[in-house]
Amino acid sequence: FYMTNFIEYAPSNVKLVRNDMYSFQSQQTPSISSIITKFHENSIIEIDIESSENINNFCQSMSRAFRQNFEWFEHQNCIEDVSITGVSDNLSDGPGSTRFSTMSKNLSAILDVILENSAAIPQLNTQGIGQFVKVSEYFRFMRYKNSGQHYPHYDSDFAYNPNYYTKYSMVLYHEDCNSGELFFCNDNRILNNNDLTTDWDRQATDKEIYLKIKPSNMKLVLFPHTLCHGVLPFTEYERNIIRGDLIFKVN
Repeated sequence: FYMTNFIEYAPSNVKLVRNDMYSFQSQQTPSISSIITKFHENSIIEIDIESSENINNFCQSMSRAFRQNFEWFEHQNCIEDVSITGVSDNLSDGPGSTRFSTMSKNLSAILDVILENSAAIPQLNTQGIGQFVKVSEYFRFMRYKNSGQHYPHYDSDFAYNPNYYTKYSMVLYHEDCNSGELFFCNDNRILNNNDLTTDWDRQATDKEIYLKIKPSNMKLVLFPHTLCHGVLPFTEYERNIIRGDLIFKVN
């Protein structure tokens, strides 16, 4: 399902690319097999990478790579603080996360293999949004500290050309946590011009939330950009994730 003659380009917020990110993983990745995949309502997919056999060394290497790269980008002054609304220009609203954006062909290839060895791809190709092609090489590395959260919001398509768009979001966790759940909620707001894809200015209530997914080491969550989602308040020391996107060929 890999694209040929296709060159990805970096969005404007990518300040720096570290070319050797995750290059040491290439010999470990092919051993991944028989990954447990769980399907939720509204086409949300949960993949437990740790469920594969003989995967401990791989998972430890992935978590170590996250920390090493986060420290490296922090040293290069490429780290940005964002608020509970996910932007950096209103930090007074409350703490969200600390993050950087970059490109990685190696990490994209690793995640492609993981998806191949899960039950996710057939499900992705029945959504009526096009044919799944690959995991995008564009990633956001995010770190939530105590009290960090993210109000309900929507993700957006990224267009590479008239036929290739990102249509699914991806979250990869690096720790087991008892707080800071990813949640999905019903958007029952009555807005001017009926635009129901705007970000919220408050946190969702329990009655509005229909699914919570607790962070777990090497858990991969996939969901359509069109779903309203957020992060509940995190009350522990550190919550590290990688945010990515899935590219589809749209006819």
